[in-house]
Amino acid sequence: MLQNDGALPLADDESIALIGPNADAAKLGGGGSSEVTPVTETSPLKGLEDRAVEVTFERGAEPIAESSFFDGGDDPTDADDASVDDAVAAAEAADCAVVVAQDDATEFTDRDSLDLPGDQNDLISAVADAAERTVVVLRTSGPVAMPWLEAVDAVLETWYPGQGDGEALADILFGDADPGGRLPVTFGRSADDYPTAEETAFPGTDDVARYDEGVFVGYRYFDEHDREPLFPFGHGLSYAAFEYDNAAVTETGDGFEVTVDISNVSDRAGKEVMQVYAEKAAAPVPTPERELVGFESVTLEAGESTTVTVSLETEDFAYYDASENGSDGWTVPNGANAIAVGRSSRDLEATLEVDV
Repeated sequence: MLQNDGALPLADDESIALIGPNADAAKLGGGGSSEVTPVTETSPLKGLEDRAVEVTFERGAEPIAESSFFDGGDDPTDADDASVDDAVAAAEAADCAVVVAQDDATEFTDRDSLDLPGDQNDLISAVADAAERTVVVLRTSGPVAMPWLEAVDAVLETWYPGQGDGEALADILFGDADPGGRLPVTFGRSADDYPTAEETAFPGTDDVARYDEGVFVGYRYFDEHDREPLFPFGHGLSYAAFEYDNAAVTETGDGFEVTVDISNVSDRAGKEVMQVYAEKAAAPVPTPERELVGFESVTLEAGESTTVTVSLETEDFAYYDASENGSDGWTVPNGANAIAVGRSSRDLEATLEVDV
């Protein structure tokens, strides 16, 4: 769950306007090796209808194509029920509008941009203007631009959920399950935030593509260039709230042990993921501001507390020495370093100094 301004979880007696060009079909995967033909599948529409809640479905926009690595994909068929006006009317009449949006991605083909294909961004904006509450469900292969983000109340990233799409979505929307996932990538605000924004990097010039970011890839690139992400690496929200306390580090025979007391301070169960990052200050070469070296997930009941432990090895502070006079390989430098503990690469609760 990327964002939630109190819109989720939904109550069982709330009416829902389900909107989206492909919301009546499960998102099984992208084109290529993830393509499957399951015996059964559950769409978001079917998943919500099976909850016996009041659901109105409007497509709102023409269906998005589903590319296939094997046959080149099929063009989407025209839909007579793809009316943005009908979608807006349904959103106005419901307690909550749930907009299911998706990309179209396949192996061996790059997406044209980070924008959602078709008229989906316009559809989300129109629905958000009309609805009392708007929840956006993204079924995408990676980061997408969200020009409507401030106008909606909640955003769920479900990636390509597969044959159980609708069942899983209903469980999350109604709070039967906690949205315990964390981002494995950084969501930038636009394509300009990424190193491939330069033509020399992608698609390259004079048949040469340059990769000048070095070790500063992913979230490390955002840190190195002071880019403020839309959603940082490791980000993810729970329906519960957690507090961190008594962060400590102790030296072991072959590394370190990091412990943190985590308490669920809300009135429901939830899942938290404690993340540990290494800051390699002792390295004599440029290194990322911090790098993920360990994590541990924990599920706590309301009011429950526990001590979470993550074990590190001294090699977690290594850098690659490629100099002529160096060891020409992974090297652990002696000196003062640091360990950061938090909920994401940008949401840090404590920083602990360590000598390696």
